[in-house]
Parts: sequence; C-alpha cells; structure tokens
Amino acid sequence: MKTQRLKKVVLPSIIAIIIGIGVFVGCKEKKIESNLGSFDNPELAFIETQKALALVSTNVNRGMETVMYIQEYEIAKAKIFIKQ
Repeated sequence: MKTQRLKKVVLPSIIAIIIGIGVFVGCKEKKIESNLGSFDNPELAFIETQKALALVSTNVNRGMETVMYIQEYEIAKAKIFIKQ
C-alpha cells in the first residue's frame, strides 16, 4: 500500500519539478538570446550589413576558387586515367 502511494504522489511530483526547472532554464536562456542588438540609425545598419556581406562574399569566393581547382583536377585525371 505504501509503495503505491509513493508511486502516485512522489513520481508526479518529481516530474513536475523537472518540468518546472526546464521551463525556468528555457525562459532564462530565451531572454539572453532575444537581445541580439539592433541599430537605431538605418545608415549605420546598412554599412554594417555591407561589411558582413563582404566578409561572407570573400569566403564564398575563396571556396569557389577551390571548387574550380578540383574541377580542373578531375578533368585532368579523366584524361590521364581512362576507364576501361
């Protein structure tokens, strides 16, 4: 009888505590993420966006150069090693 009572009272209590802690931690993390920053001045926002996009573009272009090199390598390899 005592074990049944423990199962009916303690187990739901533990589950409720765990869910409560999860909700509390989730809300706390959400507050931190919501302050990502913004600009009051649209011109400054535009300039910063241009800087970020230029950085991304540089890295994409560098990656494209590597892809072109690999394509040239594959073409040369296909000419040298003919499959039979």
